[in-house]
Amino acid sequence: MQNKTEKLFYKLSIGIFIVYLILMLWVITFKCNMVHSITDTYLFFKDFTLSERFYFYIVPFKDYIEGPFLSQINTIIQDDLLNVFLFIPFGMYLTLFLKKRSFIKVFLMSCLLSLILELFQLITIIGSFSTKDIITNTIGGIFGYFINRIIYKENNSINKIKVLNIITIVVLIIFIPLTIYAVFNTIKHFDFYLDIINQTI
Repeated sequence: MQNKTEKLFYKLSIGIFIVYLILMLWVITFKCNMVHSITDTYLFFKDFTLSERFYFYIVPFKDYIEGPFLSQINTIIQDDLLNVFLFIPFGMYLTLFLKKRSFIKVFLMSCLLSLILELFQLITIIGSFSTKDIITNTIGGIFGYFINRIIYKENNSINKIKVLNIITIVVLIIFIPLTIYAVFNTIKHFDFYLDIINQTI
């Protein structure tokens, strides 16, 4: 009976993870599709070469180093902490699904996924390539790894999956309004995004 229940919760986890992954990729890639932000980014970078856009944010946390720290508080809350928070379930699920719960694997896969997202933004100019985003996303994946390890030690396998699903559902609830906003914004400004893609190709 316990094996059947465990398999059911495991399959449920896979479904929740897929939903989470889709919403997480959307939110991080399009930054909730805030059109004014994307417009500003596109107008700023459109005349830059690919190498110039790549090197613009190559120094991590450059905005903190060159500007007063207190003036960066909004950026920390809205961008950097969001990047960490959104990748926590990713690290937790990787730790659950990997047969060998390897810290190195979670670290590398979190870093790789973040790098792919940053390169996508670099090429399309929908966002900008930032080493800081890669670092903060990877930190989120690492946090997820350690949270899963704590859950694993303190609970049996079924309770562990239950706790993991509850945490992810809470994250999804936070994602839902952001995603609804992003979807409607995309539909409303579809021509603008299409124009960006056409000029990028």
